[in-house]
Amino acid sequence: DITLDACAPPTAVPTAVPTAVPTAVPTAVPTAAPGAPPAAPFTSSCGPFPITTGNANMVINYEFGTVNAADAIQFTVSATSTGYGAIGFRAAGMMGGMTNIDPIAFDADQVLDMAQTTGMTPPTPDVSNDVTKVSITNTGGVITAVFYRLLNTGDAADMALSKGLMLNFVWSFGNGKVDNGWVNHTPTQRGQADITLDACVVTAVPTAVPTAVPTNTPGVPPTAVPTSTPTAVPTNTPGVPPTAVPTWVPTSVPTNT
Repeated sequence: DITLDACAPPTAVPTAVPTAVPTAVPTAVPTAAPGAPPAAPFTSSCGPFPITTGNANMVINYEFGTVNAADAIQFTVSATSTGYGAIGFRAAGMMGGMTNIDPIAFDADQVLDMAQTTGMTPPTPDVSNDVTKVSITNTGGVITAVFYRLLNTGDAADMALSKGLMLNFVWSFGNGKVDNGWVNHTPTQRGQADITLDACVVTAVPTAVPTAVPTNTPGVPPTAVPTSTPTAVPTNTPGVPPTAVPTWVPTSVPTNT
């Protein structure tokens, strides 16, 4: 007994489906929005320099550098305050009052570019924020803010700064938030003075010029170096007795009779 083959079709070999290679999605490079401060970090080139306030509760330092190859200035300001701190600039000689100050204000949460002041009205945030916050710390009742801006922001509401510029520098601190609930500072919480920003002139260090070593000219004999002639030591002539060295004869000591 046999069974004739059924001639069934061969078992199909499954076709390998290639795994799709994921397409890399490039990381987006952040760009600054129109009117926003540059996104690049500040690179210091000169400083820091202190600004004397005469008040231990307000400590200010600044330094010059670059942001995206453009000249910039960075401030580090520490205010002993539960609210805000602020600095500002205006033309030199404008002592007193609150007019025409280009301020920058900060609290424990934010740094704001403020519009220029008019009269005694508290400043309001500038339409174009040209100040970049680097960091803010609030430790032991002292708020320290680090921020920078370009020397020339191109904004008509911002005072153009430059190295070596003389200006009237204003500072203050008090209670409340910089964008809501300002509380006027007391006379001991403010100050101003005409100052001159450092010119950052680097004094060149003179380069030492090595002393030339003289060389002999071909065909010209070198200059003779004088040699010392030793002093001759006298010797006795053969057959001639040497000069007698006198013998010391002691003086007799007289004795008492």
